[in-house]
Amino acid sequence: MRTNHVSLRITVVQSEDRSAECLAAFMAKTRDFCERYGLTYHRSDVSMRVPPYWRKVFLIDRLMARQDRETDWFLWLDSDAWPRDARALHALLRNHHDKAFVASPDPPTWNAPFNAGAFFVRNDARGRDLVAAWKRLYNSDRWSSERNNSTGKKTKWTTPDDWAGPEYEQGSFWKHMLYNPRWASSIAMCPWYVLCETNWKRPHRRAVVVHLAAEHKNVFCETAPGIDVRVRKMVHLRDAPGGCDRCRREP
Repeated sequence: MRTNHVSLRITVVQSEDRSAECLAAFMAKTRDFCERYGLTYHRSDVSMRVPPYWRKVFLIDRLMARQDRETDWFLWLDSDAWPRDARALHALLRNHHDKAFVASPDPPTWNAPFNAGAFFVRNDARGRDLVAAWKRLYNSDRWSSERNNSTGKKTKWTTPDDWAGPEYEQGSFWKHMLYNPRWASSIAMCPWYVLCETNWKRPHRRAVVVHLAAEHKNVFCETAPGIDVRVRKMVHLRDAPGGCDRCRREP
């Protein structure tokens, strides 16, 4: 049942073409959150001729180009992230009502100044211009892909750049957008735990999003039995009935 207790209209956007059960469960949790708290959920797994890292930018740009007047903010979430607190979510956007883009840096483990796994972009002219500028930073000449001979589909994208460096959507944003005088005043950067909290058991009270990137996801999916099993099962909802294979084997 949808509960519209706030005025901001938010569309949560996700995309995933991998078939991992854990990711399906996380995304199901996000969809259920949206239904419960009156957010719109949009998932698009349409193939794009860009690396998966850049798909979010192209997808958000495509959605914003429609000039949908039913959405005030878009929230992008990687498939290993989910929203955890509706009140904190709306409070965050109210506090940054004068901004066009709201994001967080990496957790201290990685320490990049911007994490592209979760971010808000306002659905107005400033937001559209910012995303369009970000999209233009993609350089197809620096990326190549391999094809699966049996299916003909592209299976792996590579670039000579370092992981999350300037050729990736994340590195390009903090290098060319975050500190650029043209965009800096439109961007709000929150503490890392607001949109990139990695502690799913005891999240920070201001955490809006839990993001289990990289090894944090592995720890979650392979955690020891006990209370952690109940926590893990808690996020395994409709799209993965009974949880992952390990959950089904455990009492």
